[in-house]
Amino acid sequence: MSSGKKTAPTVSVLAEHVSDHLSVFVVAEDTDAKRPANGGLRVLNYPSDEACIADGQRLAGLMTHKHDLYGTGFAGGKIVARAAEPDAVKDELISVTAELLESLDGAMITGCDLNTSLEDMERLTALTPHVLAAVGSPVDASAATAHGTLGAVEPSCTAAVLLVERWPEISSRTVGPCSLWIWIARKPVFPVRRHCRTAAPGGS
Repeated sequence: MSSGKKTAPTVSVLAEHVSDHLSVFVVAEDTDAKRPANGGLRVLNYPSDEACIADGQRLAGLMTHKHDLYGTGFAGGKIVARAAEPDAVKDELISVTAELLESLDGAMITGCDLNTSLEDMERLTALTPHVLAAVGSPVDASAATAHGTLGAVEPSCTAAVLLVERWPEISSRTVGPCSLWIWIARKPVFPVRRHCRTAAPGGS
């Protein structure tokens, strides 16, 4: 009998560059250009290459679930880089990443992540076509992501505030979680940000 629980995606290091001051690892599902992996390029001061790879494996696995959820057609991936001073190695990071992407022949497509910017993606695009970012677009991808995150958080905040403020009424009218959420869904939208600030411990 199947438990219905999904197994963790299998990801591994597809390409790497290791030096004493900069290490870069392309971590993704084992795939090819017919179904390329996608995930951002991040650079951090990881304590070791092993820690860097472990974070890449974790993030690539999460990207797999994300792409599956939204039906993008991509496999999951991430490019993780270790550097004591990320800004000091940015030129080399761009060059090395382009070489690694080219070596994979379209099996990995990257974009912005921690400590990389749209400007970095523009420079990377000049070296390799395997970049998916808002290069040349009037849309600020970071702002769009922030709005999407806020849009996901606000309904949860709304529900939490309703539970706190109206619990006596809710508990007397609902039975079970389904009835509870039906009650919340029927309530009119109200200024969420104001309520979140006042409801939070120590809020002003």
